[in-house]
Amino acid sequence: MFFSGHGFAPSLETSGVLMANATLKRIFNIAAARWADQIFQGGWFDEVVLFQDACRSRIAAANLTEPFFRPRNATRPDSKRFYAFSSRDQKLSKELPCPDGKVRGVFAATLLDGLRGAAREPVTKAITARSLRTYLQDNMKNRLSDADRANPDIAQDPDFRDPHAFDIVPATAAAVERYRVAIQLPAANLNVALQDGGFQPIPTVDPVPQLLSVDLPRGLYRIVVQGGAERLFQVTGPGTGAGGAIDVRV
Repeated sequence: MFFSGHGFAPSLETSGVLMANATLKRIFNIAAARWADQIFQGGWFDEVVLFQDACRSRIAAANLTEPFFRPRNATRPDSKRFYAFSSRDQKLSKELPCPDGKVRGVFAATLLDGLRGAAREPVTKAITARSLRTYLQDNMKNRLSDADRANPDIAQDPDFRDPHAFDIVPATAAAVERYRVAIQLPAANLNVALQDGGFQPIPTVDPVPQLLSVDLPRGLYRIVVQGGAERLFQVTGPGTGAGGAIDVRV
């Protein structure tokens, strides 16, 4: 389920998306999370996934419109759900032009990148509830300008309701997204050990240049250089260095 548009928050924990015919006196809306809850509780699906890209401006006097279909209590014991919202209480969701010429919400654009492969787990290659949450948390703010990041009214961190762990997009044989990492070393031709988050070695070129470039999937990494210098770094998605690289100095 995906909803976007003008949103509001009657309270800290609730939110709704305004309908096109909403006015200040008649606040027609869809309470997306309540619809998702009722569908989940009714047991119609094995998985219920909800994404809402909308502001959560506080309108305390407004009431959420309840789902209008008859509830059914038939929750499946093994059913799963994951809800993600572009903003938290009283925050504004930002829209920006995308490379394809369309204007999208920052949350929606980041979400699409994640679902297309950028949020895959480095080991299992699946897009899980946990990996998608982490990708949105790490990368949504990177699309904002410095001025937007300095504006306390603009949402930088998404909100989540994800009580269940499951694969939102199962692993496939498709290539895992990799990102260029530029590692600046103290000198060339040093003995260098590059390891993944499980401390397994990652092959590099030999001899090693002073500026080492490697393509790595998302994850946590460790590099140890001759002489004892070492550095932990995380790859979360496209970088901001030269050519889009992620810059790491040891």
